Amino acid sequence: MPWAEAPAFHATLKEQTFTHLALRLPILTGVPSGPLPHWRLAQIDGEVWPVPSAAMKGHKRDN
Repeated sequence: MPWAEAPAFHATLKEQTFTHLALRLPILTGVPSGPLPHWRLAQIDGEVWPVPSAAMKGHKRDN
């Protein structure tokens, strides 16, 4: 979806269902969906999730 449509789409996700929560998370964090299944509650610092660089697209891994 074009980024300009994201706020209106987010506004429709009002229910506390797993589906609505799962759709809101990438919108609110700006994180691609790939790293989201790997996050852990212990990584949250207050209201901030410092996304590990290894989880981000384009990360160069040492071989």
